[in-house]
Amino acid sequence: MSTKKQHTWHITYRGSRFRKWHVPSLLIVVLALFSGISSPVQAASTEGIELEIGDLTISEDLVGAILTELAGHAHTDFPGTRFKAIYFAKEQSWAYIALASLNGPDADPEHIGAGAAGRKVIAVRNEHGEWTIGMEKSDTFEILVLSSPDTLISPAAKLLLTGESASTIADYKFPWVIGQTRNWSQGWHGSSCSTPCAIDLQVTGITASTDLRVLAASDGLVTKVCATGTVSVNIEINNGGNVTEYFHLNKATFNFGNFIVNQTTVKQGQELGTLLPGTWSDNCGVTIGQSNTTAHLHWALYNNPITVDGWYFKSPNCATQGSQTKCPGAIFTSTNAVTIGTQPPQIQQVFLSNGQKFLSAGVWRSSNPGIEGFFYTGDFNGDDKTDIMRT
Repeated sequence: MSTKKQHTWHITYRGSRFRKWHVPSLLIVVLALFSGISSPVQAASTEGIELEIGDLTISEDLVGAILTELAGHAHTDFPGTRFKAIYFAKEQSWAYIALASLNGPDADPEHIGAGAAGRKVIAVRNEHGEWTIGMEKSDTFEILVLSSPDTLISPAAKLLLTGESASTIADYKFPWVIGQTRNWSQGWHGSSCSTPCAIDLQVTGITASTDLRVLAASDGLVTKVCATGTVSVNIEINNGGNVTEYFHLNKATFNFGNFIVNQTTVKQGQELGTLLPGTWSDNCGVTIGQSNTTAHLHWALYNNPITVDGWYFKSPNCATQGSQTKCPGAIFTSTNAVTIGTQPPQIQQVFLSNGQKFLSAGVWRSSNPGIEGFFYTGDFNGDDKTDIMRT
């Protein structure tokens, strides 16, 4: 299957040559009327600010706008001088980007872009080619998210990202297959939260038959993917403001066909990927001193306390269930049954080299239990014949 590829830059941009960015006048009026904030025509100098984009296809003018925003005084809650773009999606004149701070006080090299060390950005370009940037946690971000095309950010995701949707989750299930166990190998930790908000759940003695699948602990929407690692992937799931993030998934088995599109709906029990054993380091995370027969899920529970399979987790305490208590070192058993969503996720236009939309979609299942996925049909390579793409 052939696809058209845009030019990419494997570089880091430094901000010395990006010193001025104009804001579309219409949005200045909108922001002034509805949020009471002003958008400066000229931002602070970007001297000393770096933004690494790797092989993401982000244009230089948009990079300049993001650098200017990072250098501004409006986002002192996202400090640092070195940043990395870990996700990028574009639709018409709009763009959605996930950023990670690499040297701010909340930066964590083991978990790139986690918690306070990560921010989502939305951008829109006017008819004069000028970008307006909205950084997460700002009024501009909320206004632009709500104004963006539904093909970039779904209506349900807009409500989540702007805090307009309440959680519908009463409890969670552990993110591995029913009946299997994991060891709570490290207690509450993580420098990317105001208080430690993540736990490590480990599997040891891995063999060829070990089931390393990671399942969604709840229904929700994918609101961030760290897709720039060479061997690993991270994925964030949001349900009405309850945010969980899954680190150290194996990129080789990660289903980009399902999850590369942000705001993809996932169901509790849906497979997200598999754990990556061993010691490794890339743009999405690091493991240190982990043997090739050991793997662990770094599970960030940003909105704890939450209940998981009847166990009440609240940082920095042990987990409780009635009169029972389990602390780091304890074993937990999952009741999470493997499921698959009833509808295939939206497919990105980038897969369609000739601009044609897919004709149909459905679910395929192997004779081997638990092996399943989605298929799409359409003229993907422009030869006027119907092709089948399986994820």
